[in-house]
Amino acid sequence: MLDNTMQTIGEKNRTVRILLPYLAILATLYTIYFAKFILLPIVVAAFFALFTSPLVARLEKLFLPRALSAIIVLVGVIGALSFVAMLFTSPAQQWWDKLPEVANSMSSSIGEATQSLNKATSNGAAASNTDIAKASENIRNTTFLAMFKSFASSTPLVLTQILGTIFLIYFFLVHGQVLLLRFVQARSSFSDKRQAVELLSEMQQQLSRYVTTITCVNIALGFCVGCAFYIMKVEDPFLWGALAGALNFAPYLGPLVSATAFALVAYLQFNQIEMALLIPGVYLLINLIESQFVTPTLLGSTLNLNPLVVFVWLVLWGWLWGGFGMLVGVPLLVCLSIYLEHTRLIGDWHILIKQES
Repeated sequence: MLDNTMQTIGEKNRTVRILLPYLAILATLYTIYFAKFILLPIVVAAFFALFTSPLVARLEKLFLPRALSAIIVLVGVIGALSFVAMLFTSPAQQWWDKLPEVANSMSSSIGEATQSLNKATSNGAAASNTDIAKASENIRNTTFLAMFKSFASSTPLVLTQILGTIFLIYFFLVHGQVLLLRFVQARSSFSDKRQAVELLSEMQQQLSRYVTTITCVNIALGFCVGCAFYIMKVEDPFLWGALAGALNFAPYLGPLVSATAFALVAYLQFNQIEMALLIPGVYLLINLIESQFVTPTLLGSTLNLNPLVVFVWLVLWGWLWGGFGMLVGVPLLVCLSIYLEHTRLIGDWHILIKQES
């Protein structure tokens, strides 16, 4: 009797040990999902500080206080981003003002198609025209009202997150170095301290290299797309080039969104199916050259990640944190790859993340 009881307890403990890691993973995912409004600014600030801390260190060598160096770097980056945003504010506003016209055009197209269908089936097209117009107007009003309500309700939260992220970046830049030093000093043995220093140094170097390379590549991609659209007489070509470059920070999913948007823009401007296919096709050709030849060559084998792993990873972070999750997903995967390679936490399984050389 006692033996059977002990055997049952042992089996239960074995089951708990097997299920515990999976339950921990699920709990972590749901915690990340529900705490995204707190975790997202922290993650973005940590990455930004990790990327820009070498600039702060260089300014410190010029005998500037670290706090002042951090402010100079922050003001410089925010100023550059604001300048770029100002360049595209006017054309973006013009396209935003065209949205009611676009809705009318699409409603008319749907109405004409429905009218033709009603005529073909002899269902009284005259009566349906009024219904279609009313339905289109109701849909349009409801859509824009919903967009306005969503924008108005989310603006305070977005502004709060932006301000919080800026302050977090400042504190990471000023006090993050001391925190990392305390982390290294807390390690018990000299080998552990050396491993921690090597890990942090490698992570900073590789992440800085990745972000710098991808940023330069995406700027070049946006410029090439803008030039191609200019030759093809697309309105505001460099606005769409900037959009292509920005969305390209989210591999695979970003280009898909860009191609869809360009197809819609081309159809609205030229009202031709051929142009609606040609313009996104040209963009996809440029993106194919960038993704298959330029970026792998510049990044090399160290940061050349498996496309399948990247895609699944982006889908996961897109579900967790939306569009911002897709933007920070690849840098997170780069850091995870470096961490697993240094610590051998899962043995040699970390090679699954890497692309074949």
